Amino acid sequence: MGDVRWTVPTTGITAATWVPGTPAHSWQALACGGTGIAFKGMMVATKTIGLTAIDLFTKLALVAQGKADLKKTAWRGFQI
Repeated sequence: MGDVRWTVPTTGITAATWVPGTPAHSWQALACGGTGIAFKGMMVATKTIGLTAIDLFTKLALVAQGKADLKKTAWRGFQI
């Protein structure tokens, strides 16, 4: 992902899918995968990603602004 970010604008999202304080990559986190907490967190993430995609397809000014911001912050030597 690191190399891609210098070529095209990218973003990321995190959503709570287990109880706060649960260590990542543990059996406790795995056990939460089938719970209501996990389902609600996944639904929040899914809706956020979907609505963001709709915004990018319908509000072209956002894409243009992202490209302009990328050009300002991109490493020297990269072609954009």
